[in-house]
Amino acid sequence: QIESKSHFEGQIDGPDATNIKKNFFHMTTLFAINHGCTVACLDLANARLGSTGVWQSGILYGSYTLSAFYGSSYVVMKYGSRNGLVLGMGMSASYVTSFFL
Repeated sequence: QIESKSHFEGQIDGPDATNIKKNFFHMTTLFAINHGCTVACLDLANARLGSTGVWQSGILYGSYTLSAFYGSSYVVMKYGSRNGLVLGMGMSASYVTSFFL
């Protein structure tokens, strides 16, 4: 007879689950705000700079893709998943900040 194991075995209950849920919602909210600001600046660049803005957006997305393929594993191994996410969001925020300069 084959014994099936539930994927939910060892569920976290109580205050730890509440803290994990709060941290998850906090992180997703901050990530959504960061991504929204980045996309708004991309749209602004395309609208105000014309073809230069389109090229700039293409280069940005190309660098995102290359860093995801070749750099993300290294960053997560070196800094950990949480700090890697903070680093990535910080770099994205620096892009948004450059529009104010």
